[in-house]
Amino acid sequence: MKSERHAQPIHQAGLATASPLCQTLGGIISFLPMTEMQSLGCDPADDVWRWFTQNGPHGPNFTWSQTRQNPPGYAGVEHLDRNVKEKIDNDPAFLAKIQTIIKAALLSTNLLVLSRAIQVAAVIGRQEDLTQLGVLTKHENESIASDARAALFYLRKKLRSEK
Repeated sequence: MKSERHAQPIHQAGLATASPLCQTLGGIISFLPMTEMQSLGCDPADDVWRWFTQNGPHGPNFTWSQTRQNPPGYAGVEHLDRNVKEKIDNDPAFLAKIQTIIKAALLSTNLLVLSRAIQVAAVIGRQEDLTQLGVLTKHENESIASDARAALFYLRKKLRSEK
């Protein structure tokens, strides 16, 4: 039997009361309890954490392909990929920081965090992330499982093209 929390859509799940420290940042970070923040090693003052939790082109409205609501040529994953490349060009330490965040976030039980981690892992993931994404393809929340399947496909294709 699925728990009520996992049966909820992504945008409604995991909305716990946050600490005052995290509430000041807005975005999904407002909905994370301090224990979740601490377990992920979150530093609310860190630019990369802020990008992951609220500023990046990923989250509940993310798309894996072009839709009628998006302008021609726009695809969420491609836009995210370009955005990440720009971030890395402007700050070479960004890649290592976001990979560390993603590694922790892919183990989160918070569906909002997990969804964002899957999306970002598709464009910055490493070979070792394929295993966790594979596990997530069987997640009890169908939105998470679907995102994991799409991310797995995208990341495998990306890793093959980089060889």
